[in-house]
Amino acid sequence: MKRQFERFADSPEIKSVFLTIFLCLFVLTGCAGLQGGSIKTYPTEYHTTVQASSDTLEELKIPVTETIEDGLKTTLNAQRPDGTPVVVEVVRISQNSTEVSVRAGSMPFGDKRAANQINDIIYERLGLSEKSDSKQAITEENLNDSTDQQVAVATDEAWNLNQEKVAAIRNNSAFIIFFSHNSKELSDKAKEKLDRVVEIIHNNPPANISLNGYTDSYGKRSYNEMISMERANMVKAYLVGKGVKSSNIQTFGHGAQKFIVSNKTLEGRQLNRRVEIELSNSKTQ
Repeated sequence: MKRQFERFADSPEIKSVFLTIFLCLFVLTGCAGLQGGSIKTYPTEYHTTVQASSDTLEELKIPVTETIEDGLKTTLNAQRPDGTPVVVEVVRISQNSTEVSVRAGSMPFGDKRAANQINDIIYERLGLSEKSDSKQAITEENLNDSTDQQVAVATDEAWNLNQEKVAAIRNNSAFIIFFSHNSKELSDKAKEKLDRVVEIIHNNPPANISLNGYTDSYGKRSYNEMISMERANMVKAYLVGKGVKSSNIQTFGHGAQKFIVSNKTLEGRQLNRRVEIELSNSKTQ
């Protein structure tokens, strides 16, 4: 029996089958490793790229929990407020060439969109993006809320003035959470509103909860999409902390879209920096 098994295992056909299985597993494992990832090569010096990557995570308020470096590769392990892991690896290719790999989310599945956005911001921080004019350089996220600046933006022409929604917002709707400029932190007032939402959810549990994050029209697209998602995730983390099932919550970062009012005034920008909470009794497919 042993000799028969050895002859069976040594046969070319069986070896070919095992090799095929091994290659398939290798490919599948590799593909899984790419889930939620973004890899880009930059014509920049290694230490400069490491600093830009670290500054980007700090800007996005994704704290670095561990830094591993050996002179040729630096790994920044970070974590978003909702617990989602983010890993940024910077590899020295040559004197003026580095590779940046960003992974967001847990394996084997991840958030490729978030990874791409982080890499885009690293790209911009390195000064590799095209220079913008002074008007475009003014961002929603860095405007000073202490002054009522009057500024005009081309994209502001598309803002949607919905009188009913504006009235609901002005009446302090519990289902719309507002944020300060360049911040994803929940204010005390926002937490009070979310506590009311939690009570509503517990009394009449919905099948699905959608959290839609928006910014106003100022700022780079990649940054606005990222911070709008981070704000939605912050609301999710608060709801989950109050006992709402995480699996019932979906988060979306739309960035500069669906403006409630014009962005030309301070009040308008404040109303457009928001997360809208939608409760639905129909399950998503």
